[in-house]
Amino acid sequence: MLIGILVLVVLILVIVTVMSSSSLSDKNGGSKYIAEAKKVAVMMNDLKGAAQFYYTNNESYAGIDMNYFKGIHFYDTNMVDQDPSGQMIKDNWTNWPPNLEDPYTGPYLELGGTPGDQMRIIVAPIGEGETMGVYLMKNINSTFDPQYSVVLEKVLSTDPDYLGGWF
Repeated sequence: MLIGILVLVVLILVIVTVMSSSSLSDKNGGSKYIAEAKKVAVMMNDLKGAAQFYYTNNESYAGIDMNYFKGIHFYDTNMVDQDPSGQMIKDNWTNWPPNLEDPYTGPYLELGGTPGDQMRIIVAPIGEGETMGVYLMKNINSTFDPQYSVVLEKVLSTDPDYLGGWF
């Protein structure tokens, strides 16, 4: 009886996994980007988790920025201390965080894989620190396959905190 229940649970999990993967894929080859998009979703979720320590110590998100994440060695392999070109200019990036200086030199998180250095993540407080904003920015001159953006939006939209809509 117990083995039958376990087999049923495993079968249901396999079916759900196959269905969720097929809903993200399409005829244009978007399925090849699912794994990369899920890595970004994990990074965004980890940002939320790491920020809880900041909130606990300050009872607010006021003042949270990328220097905090750099200081706790968050995703060291993706963290860029300073923009190699010397500056990021607001007009060249979508989803620029409000109150972020222009030009911005860093630090920021760079995505690996398909988007490479054409997408960046920056964290900034929203309002008076009531919440924290995680801004996924895309270079307006990006050259990667636009299908990646579609897949990434679908994957990120499964998070109830994701507001999205910038693609």
